[in-house]
Amino acid sequence: RRSKLPLSTIHSNSLYVRRGQIRTMKRQILSSGLFLCTYSLVLFTLLSQTAEAINWKEGGCLPEPALTDIGNCVRVETFSKLRKIIASSRSNTIVLCTGSHIKKTNPNESPIILDRRISLVCESNGGCEIEGEGRHIEVRRGGQKLIQGIVFKGATTTSLVVRGGADPTSICQCTFTGNQRKRQASIAMAKGSITRVKNSACVGNFATRGSCIVNSGYLEVINFTAEQNEGVPIVNAGGNMVVEGSTFQSNTRNRRSSVSFVLSVF
Repeated sequence: RRSKLPLSTIHSNSLYVRRGQIRTMKRQILSSGLFLCTYSLVLFTLLSQTAEAINWKEGGCLPEPALTDIGNCVRVETFSKLRKIIASSRSNTIVLCTGSHIKKTNPNESPIILDRRISLVCESNGGCEIEGEGRHIEVRRGGQKLIQGIVFKGATTTSLVVRGGADPTSICQCTFTGNQRKRQASIAMAKGSITRVKNSACVGNFATRGSCIVNSGYLEVINFTAEQNEGVPIVNAGGNMVVEGSTFQSNTRNRRSSVSFVLSVF
């Protein structure tokens, strides 16, 4: 015998099913919307990274006449002031006025950290100088970096370091001189870094190995001049490296190194 349910019960059950269907549909719509938002964000990030990689591949360096078009330059004389300017500036480009001689008086003072997308350039190539003991600049992840037109002088704990995982970094029209350390006096690239050193020079530095460069990441050296350095100028310490159109002359060997050009260490 078939039992008969009250009309109100049937309506209530039917309404519950419909609400369930509506809830299910809402969840599906929200899930789809979240997926689309996530997909769009990932796609945008990938496209941005691809654009950065393309720009970096095209050279990364700025032509000197265009430097004055970037914006007003700032004259800096102390290491602490440069640190404050970089930390407080909302601009991705900081132009140092020609003649800026930035002194690092305390060798124990921590280096300037570049951990966002930034271009640190001199108004005229070679017209600005960072001098002092200890380390000058440390590059970390956070966006592409461009360092251009600056003379790095007198470091005793590797002048410029590019950490592993840092975004592509271009070092253009820079000169490293008078830097000294047992190893890696001027520039060091860690494993997982991507760096280009272009149209730059390394003159009069000292290290047992790596008076100019020690590379453990991916490195392109283009139109580079290494002269009058003591100790092997470039050490490739298990990284990938390309050297093009570069000159090595008057570099002296020392007791612990019989190589005066490029040494690969694995």
